[in-house]
Parts: sequence; C-alpha cells; structure tokens
Amino acid sequence: MRVIDKIMPWFAAPVFEGDEEKTRTAGLLNQAVSTSLILTVLVFIGSLIGNNLPASAKIIAGTWFFVLLLSRVLLHSGKVNFVASILTLLFFVFITAANISLGTIRTPTAAICTFWVVLVGMLFKLPGIVFATISSSIAILGLIVAENAGLLPTPDYSVGITQWMNFTPLFGLTASAVYYSNKVLFQTLTLADEEIARRQQVEVELRKLTRVVEQSPASIVLTNLAGTIECQPGRAGNAWLHG
Repeated sequence: MRVIDKIMPWFAAPVFEGDEEKTRTAGLLNQAVSTSLILTVLVFIGSLIGNNLPASAKIIAGTWFFVLLLSRVLLHSGKVNFVASILTLLFFVFITAANISLGTIRTPTAAICTFWVVLVGMLFKLPGIVFATISSSIAILGLIVAENAGLLPTPDYSVGITQWMNFTPLFGLTASAVYYSNKVLFQTLTLADEEIARRQQVEVELRKLTRVVEQSPASIVLTNLAGTIECQPGRAGNAWLHG
C-alpha cells in the first residue's frame, strides 16, 4: 500500500448517517482543520528557517497546532456544533494575538481575517457573516490604534522566507474553501438532477396508470385506510390523481 493511501483516511471527514446537514458541516470543518494543520507546520518551519519571527508568535503557532488536533478528535466524536463555535472563536483570537505579537497588521496574518469571515459565513450563514465582518473590522481598528500609539512590539519589516511561508497558508486556506464550496455545489446539483429524473419517471408511470384506469371497463373506487370512499373516477373524473 502506498504511503498516501495510509495517510488520506486520517484526513477523511466523519459521516453521520441520516443527518445530511451535520455531515456537511463536519466536512467543511474537517477541510479547514486538515488544511490548517498542514499549513501551520509550514509556518512553523518557515519561522525556524527565517529566524525573524518573535518567540511569542512561535508559541501561538504551536498552541494553535494542538488546538487543531483536539478539534479533529472532537469532530469525529460527533461534537460538530461545539467544534464549529469554539474553533471559529479561537481562530479569531489566535489571529489577533499573532498580529499583536508581530507588532503590526501589515503582515499575511492580518489578511487571514478574510478567510475567517468566509469560514464563519459558510458555517453560520448571514448572522455569521455579519458577526465575523464587524469583529474583524473592530480588531484591525484596535490594532491600528495600538500600533500608532506605540503600544505594540517593534515590528520587523524585513521580507524573507518567513513572510513567504506565511503567505502560503493564506493561499492554501482560500483554495481549500473554494474547493469545498465547489464540491458541495457539485453534489447538490447531482442530487437535484437525480431528483428531477426520479420525478420524471414517476410522471411517466402515472400517465400509464391513468390510461389503464380510463380504458378499464371495470368500476374503480379509491378508499382510505378506514374504508371511506375518497374518489370514484366514474363520478369525479381524474380527481383521484391529485389526492
């Protein structure tokens, strides 16, 4: 068995039979968590190579990695709504904390707020979009005021491997969200096509049954389970078809 065949099942999303909405939410969270795990490792490696990332930022990245691991465990145990609420909240906290430790919003970390808004919107619909947008705006405004007031650490504006490794997660997270959205959309369209085909088949069968009833010389009466006559084609025409 190839190594990839052994690794991929670990990244598989949990499936909850009979609960399509829960399965879809779990799939989105699993996609975000799995991608974030990989990209957090890249950020940490980039910080070691570049060696110009504050120690506090490295601690935040390491803590976030373990939060993601715990989220996967809780997700597969069925605590989907809990993971959705806690993970999105902690994501925002860690992004803000990382920007504070870097001393400026002029970093790739601040741009990840955009992905956070998309993720919260996909999980919590319009209320999530409104909450995430307002929260991100207030957080960035607070960081701007703090930076201008000299309350943040002195930022390092040098550009190097660390910045490149930090931009990569932003691209990866955005690509992950687009991939999952397209996947869900394709599945929805496929189900819609199958439902249309099923309804068309039912209509064909109904037309056949209609012709049989209309051409039958026998008297046909439709009753409910209690034996009460609901329709008698001889007197009510084709009304029985619409019951």
